[in-house]
Amino acid sequence: LNMGDLMLKQLSLLEMAEGIFDCFTEWTPGAEAVFLTGDFNSWEKESHPLTQKDYGKWELYLSPKVDKSKLKLVFLTKTGEYLFRISPRAKYLTEEEWIDIWPFLYLTFLLSRPQFQHPRPPRPRSLRIYEAHAGISSPEEKIASYKNFTRDVLPRIKDLVYNCVQLMAIMEHAYSSFDYQVTNFFAASSHFGTPDDLKHLVDAAHFMDITVLLDVVHSHASSNTEDGLNYFDGMDSCFFHEGSRGNHSVWGSQLMNYSSWEVVQFLLSNLHWWKEEYHFDGFRFDAVTSVLYQYHGIVFGMHVDEDTLVYLCWPISTSSTHNDVSGMPGLCKSIEEGGLGFDYCLTMAVPNKWIQVIYVKKCITYQNIVRQCLNGCWLHMLKSLHLSLYTNMSTLITMMPVIDRGIHLHKLIRLLTHSLGGEGYLNFMGESPWQPVLQETWCFALVCFHQGRGIVAVLGRRKLVFKL
Repeated sequence: LNMGDLMLKQLSLLEMAEGIFDCFTEWTPGAEAVFLTGDFNSWEKESHPLTQKDYGKWELYLSPKVDKSKLKLVFLTKTGEYLFRISPRAKYLTEEEWIDIWPFLYLTFLLSRPQFQHPRPPRPRSLRIYEAHAGISSPEEKIASYKNFTRDVLPRIKDLVYNCVQLMAIMEHAYSSFDYQVTNFFAASSHFGTPDDLKHLVDAAHFMDITVLLDVVHSHASSNTEDGLNYFDGMDSCFFHEGSRGNHSVWGSQLMNYSSWEVVQFLLSNLHWWKEEYHFDGFRFDAVTSVLYQYHGIVFGMHVDEDTLVYLCWPISTSSTHNDVSGMPGLCKSIEEGGLGFDYCLTMAVPNKWIQVIYVKKCITYQNIVRQCLNGCWLHMLKSLHLSLYTNMSTLITMMPVIDRGIHLHKLIRLLTHSLGGEGYLNFMGESPWQPVLQETWCFALVCFHQGRGIVAVLGRRKLVFKL
């Protein structure tokens, strides 16, 4: 099978589904009947049935509808229950609280397609990655936007001589999950603005010769049913493994079933969508370890998930990075050499090693600067400076020995990590030396915005001891 032909076919299905519903297609093998409802038919749930095709496919031909039509799928399950669901290929979701009968998320198709003005930059020989989250890119106590990020953060990324930005939390998700509980894989998150705003962000980055990577969570998905893929058609085996194998007991999420051709097609077309529609230059695959093995943490033998290995071999036409922590060999080897074809491995153990060297062990030998999470660990800058980090960083007071020592130790750690760490370097937004403040977006972001924000404005303060 030619993968390029498959991608073109899948893209044509997406084109037909976007704005002009000549053919509305869904895959839902567990449903007895499927209907399309929305504002176009006054939310009548059975007035527009889809026709069943082979292999669990359903389709419906419709006349063109206006832009931003709100839609829902309606499934009749084998038990006679009606389920209202969002299309897995929804491009944009909005919250509607004024209708009680249906869940609060609606599918919106957008006709707008702004033209990208700037070509993709050449692939850098060595990546200097600025990992960023648009929602915490503003000093204001709010969820920041794509526009905030484009206006305020991109120029500083350029000035700091980073050549790559890795964007987190782009796929639609529950905001407090920090993008690690994706609900809608094709939808640009409406928390931060519109799809056009995101396209403008990517285009502006390309104008600055900054490569843009997308943080991809294809290993697992949200366990939500109303706005996610879990029990999509009333069965737990549609997109995910059936039974306990499909549940990640630690994360509370669902694990993708890579042995299903339709699931693999869905995920590969998802990568193609982000690459072609939004001009992302590559991907960082999150939580690869959780799907490399049938049972987490068991490395060798038949416990390796071969279906996952086959899937991970497909996306080889773009720059790709993985963050496996099990040490499985060969992931960055070429497929011809028996590897999976990844370009880079994100070495997750380096930050913990620096903390161990400084604090845990009395020995000589992705460092994080400050404690970023209210419920997280104390990282190396705070270990070195203690509470002086928050009270004695001004040039208006006498330099304390603990501050002087900690700053020089930090610079040495950065130098060694950057010089000896590998073929690339990554720094997370908020780990920059001008931001000695707490950030918290995991648990409290929806109620305590003063903890879930980025103090980028501190860059303009000239009275900090720490200088770039």
